[in-house]
Amino acid sequence: MTQHKIISLSELKDINILWPGDFYILAEFVLRCYAADDEIQNAKRKAHRQCSHPTLHGLAVHYARVSRQPLEDIEQQLINRGFWMGSGVTFDGTIQ
Repeated sequence: MTQHKIISLSELKDINILWPGDFYILAEFVLRCYAADDEIQNAKRKAHRQCSHPTLHGLAVHYARVSRQPLEDIEQQLINRGFWMGSGVTFDGTIQ
């Protein structure tokens, strides 16, 4: 199992839990929400810029909640594909 701290959103495109691309769609939505909140928070303070990243575990929790699928099954599918649940997820091209 490869352990990376940050992975790109596009690495999730081929994950199909209930239908093709479903996990990617949810991950993109969550990333966009994080980015929007970061913009709001960053506009309030200039000294420190916030850049939040959900983890794969966090995305699996969101997916389990909205799909009513067992979290353990979702995480196992990700682990079987070589992902580490502690990896952060970010938009493509933003890994530093």
